[in-house]
Amino acid sequence: MSNNSMIGPPYGPVLNGTMVIVFWEYRPSDTAALAFVALFALLTVAHIVMMFMYRAWCFIPFILGGISETFGYYERYQAHSQPATLGPWILQNLLILVSAPFLAATVYMSLGRLTSALGGHRSRWLSKLYVLLDFVVLISQLAGTVMPASGDAKMVVMAAHIILAGLIVQVVALGGFIVIAWKAYTGLRNGAVEVMGVKWENYFKALMVVTGLIVVRSLVRMVEYIQGSDGEVDKEYAEEWEGGVESGG
Repeated sequence: MSNNSMIGPPYGPVLNGTMVIVFWEYRPSDTAALAFVALFALLTVAHIVMMFMYRAWCFIPFILGGISETFGYYERYQAHSQPATLGPWILQNLLILVSAPFLAATVYMSLGRLTSALGGHRSRWLSKLYVLLDFVVLISQLAGTVMPASGDAKMVVMAAHIILAGLIVQVVALGGFIVIAWKAYTGLRNGAVEVMGVKWENYFKALMVVTGLIVVRSLVRMVEYIQGSDGEVDKEYAEEWEGGVESGG
């Protein structure tokens, strides 16, 4: 089996003159990947320091997500020079995909702790339900990203369906979480909660912004997997997105 790393896209392993699977419809940007490596590494280190300062152990999953993002984009950097090699492609896909459930886990746990700290009702079953859903999503992403390593075309299609199903569950769960967080926020606000020197509303706003960003990210990945490797997201959006990061840097 050979590859087409030295010629134009699409890139992927070639067997008897036929591309077995398309890894990339474009050559990943090494500059954008390194920018994300630096960004996620710095943010992860900052969160590690603050976690120990404030003994906020619920941020352990968030930090694991940051580590996954950092190494995921490092593998994406490697894919720039090896776009038709399995290792960098599958590792960047795996690490970047599984980071979202880790990030979401901390978001889920934070709502209960925040509500409890402000004297509101904390639903333990709700936190457990969301952590369980997050675990299901994590397993689906792990399975879906590893299955294409077999090189079997049917397994590749099945893997995409598994990942898509996991992303749908994640988006629905996050959407429901935003509604629950908003209800908790309005309930506390209507109850005229006051904590001396603490603008607690900002914590809720930050929580919902982070959740919204994870939803947007998951929706983009959903569209990507629905369209397939030859879809508009894979062909155009990714390159424009990376190009925007490069020009912004």
